[in-house]
Amino acid sequence: MVALPVSAELPRLQLFTMGRTVSSCVFKCWEEWFMHKSLTWMVGGLVMGGMILASLGHQAEARPGYLKEFISTYESLKEEAGSSKCLVCHYGDSKKNRNDYGAAFGEALGAPNIKAAAQIVEALKKAESGKSSVEGKTFGDLIKEGKLPGKNP
Repeated sequence: MVALPVSAELPRLQLFTMGRTVSSCVFKCWEEWFMHKSLTWMVGGLVMGGMILASLGHQAEARPGYLKEFISTYESLKEEAGSSKCLVCHYGDSKKNRNDYGAAFGEALGAPNIKAAAQIVEALKKAESGKSSVEGKTFGDLIKEGKLPGKNP
């Protein structure tokens, strides 16, 4: 460390500011404070943005392949299924809530998140034979009548 000579010629203010003027010291302190705060806000903003994107990503868990195969298998229900979308198999706000057709289709799939079109179509055909909530009719009977097969509990 270098020792600074203290003499009568150097005013006390210049010793404190190491030769800089008072205004440059104030500006330097303010600049450091502002940069620190800006950096804090930028990092905080990036963290919040990441959290928002992560939460949105979680909602994108839909199975669009299921609806696509439903529509291609039952073209007569294209319009109704297209407007109902997830409600062909689900009800309410939670996608864990399945109507009676959704439960039969899920059971026919055998495993979650199947992506192979052939397996999805096979499960759709298998679910047709399931007993619907309409007295004496299967899901296949309702589909043949041009009705969406699922009923909410």
